[in-house]
Amino acid sequence: MKAERGRRIFAALMAMVLVVGTMSLMGIGTAGACEDLQIKLPAVARGYDAGEDGRYLDGVVTNNTTSTVVPSYVKISWAESTKHEVEEWICSGPVKPGEYAAFHMEWPCGVPATWTPVVTGYASPSDADDKPLDVTIDSVGPASTDEAGVRTYSVTVTNDNAVPLSDFQVTGVERDATSTAFVDTLDSCPPDALDPGESATFDVTGSSPWDAELTTDTHITGLEQPSITLAADTTTPDYGSPVTFTLSLTNSDGTPALGNRTLKLFVSRDGEDWCDYKCVDTDTGTAIAFSTPERPTYYKAVYWGGDGLGYAESDVIEVTPNVSKTTPEAPSSVRARKPFFVRGRMCAGATSGTKPVVLITERKKGSKWVKTASTTANADSAGRYKKSVKLSSAGTYRIRAYRAGVGYTAYKSLRVRK
Repeated sequence: MKAERGRRIFAALMAMVLVVGTMSLMGIGTAGACEDLQIKLPAVARGYDAGEDGRYLDGVVTNNTTSTVVPSYVKISWAESTKHEVEEWICSGPVKPGEYAAFHMEWPCGVPATWTPVVTGYASPSDADDKPLDVTIDSVGPASTDEAGVRTYSVTVTNDNAVPLSDFQVTGVERDATSTAFVDTLDSCPPDALDPGESATFDVTGSSPWDAELTTDTHITGLEQPSITLAADTTTPDYGSPVTFTLSLTNSDGTPALGNRTLKLFVSRDGEDWCDYKCVDTDTGTAIAFSTPERPTYYKAVYWGGDGLGYAESDVIEVTPNVSKTTPEAPSSVRARKPFFVRGRMCAGATSGTKPVVLITERKKGSKWVKTASTTANADSAGRYKKSVKLSSAGTYRIRAYRAGVGYTAYKSLRVRK
């Protein structure tokens, strides 16, 4: 149930930043090494069983400082034993004073379900440029509960800011209506982006078992959505030739997004799997990247967000390499039995692969051309080859190249002198 939704949301963080969904560090001490650089924050958590889905621990970390911070992780110990301690990253953006970030994790293995968690939150100071903007919550509908006990609330929001927003951070909790005790964090899937004045409706869900009346507390923030474009100097390069890409990031008003930022050029063979990428840094909002496609390949530019701007990605560009097939280069006149070089380029990517280049020599006899020799040459990854050749008799000759997957080139004519 909730755990599966959290994992799917975490995988979709290219399009949004959510505070629900985690990456466990169970017992890894990386956070502790930098603990002196972190700001301690108060936190509260509650464990619960979710039927066949297992046992979970939900909680919130509250920013009780006077500055915006970015929650990093929580450290969890247990009132019944000091020997057990785990750390859990929080997937959160900037949090303003008085607001909070939520976390949701699996109950650690080996820890009895009856034990009481003791939680401390840790956060990093936020960059001065981090400016989360509030999104207006118009309404939160009453809960509908399914057979598994999962409660769903319909939330309608409006972007009342003057700029488009993305990178939404939705933080919601359920509390006991009488005691206001923390019960559960609310899972959610907000829209990817909202233009100024635009509204959207989405669901938030809770699954912690609770018999008494509940109240909800939900808030949502976003970052100004920039624009990123991608341009290529060619979409039909020769096989083995690099393509120059220009990535440009601008603010929502079209001005360059200045400041030290990292842009990413994503690469895909099918336009669906975008696992490969190259990072390029820029201070001006514009960066250059290079890629040499060996087959039809898709590209897009992505900015993950940060420093006051949210997530953005460009349109997709498809680049299809052309077969590279050049007429052999050689002197127009050579001496018999004296070696000379023949050069050229023959490439069709994976189709030609490691196949050799075959140089075919023909001599003119009367009105006919008669094949006199053939020799092979090895080509590099771009299809370039260079071969030393010599012809034993004077006369008029022509040479052409052949490579499997590429085909034949045009002829190069030359005269052989005694």
